[in-house]
Amino acid sequence: HVVTVISCSSEVKAATFLQLLEYVYTGYQRLERVSWEMLDEVELLGQLFDIPQLVWHCRYVVRTGNLAQAYESTIADREKCSDMVRSRFVNHASLGDTWFVVDGENIPAHAPLLVARCDVMAVMLTGNSFCESRTRKVNLQDTSTEGFLALLEYLYTDSVPFSKTDPIDLLVLADRFCLPRLVALCEQHIAREVETIMKLGDEDLDLIGLLLTAQYHNAVQLHAWC
Repeated sequence: HVVTVISCSSEVKAATFLQLLEYVYTGYQRLERVSWEMLDEVELLGQLFDIPQLVWHCRYVVRTGNLAQAYESTIADREKCSDMVRSRFVNHASLGDTWFVVDGENIPAHAPLLVARCDVMAVMLTGNSFCESRTRKVNLQDTSTEGFLALLEYLYTDSVPFSKTDPIDLLVLADRFCLPRLVALCEQHIAREVETIMKLGDEDLDLIGLLLTAQYHNAVQLHAWC
């Protein structure tokens, strides 16, 4: 559902405003498909909405014509954006519209972002197939609060906070929500951890258990590695 409507002057073109929205939503602007005239218009909108990074990109491209350098800068901006999203929205109720109940704890979330990032949650939270689309309350069993918060942080920021949770728990959740990229990232992290433990000569390492977990939760690379 649309919750915010912005009315602009007729002097603001729809295509120009969409460029602004794309940058706000993704932290990236595809400047190669923008005309020089539109760059000036996007810069003015960036000033109006106080988005200094966007203003810098437009001015830099106009001055130098160097799209590659502007693109590299957007990568750094996306990292800053991820930090901002993490601090403002991960496990914060501000503008939240969905709740997950994990281990008796209510964890707030934001349906538009979840729907955009996860097909399973998109099916769960849209349409009429599941009651969660009406109640916007999801009860999750057999998972830890730390693991689910790590999953949310990945969905919100596209970075994985392995230091905050058990990577095997996160792998199980990633498979549960059909997130193959997160499964692969967990596989790589777990393999590196296991290699480190083996070098230290730890005899308590349960490789058989790890092999069975990998097999059961579609961690094909980790299963082959074990």
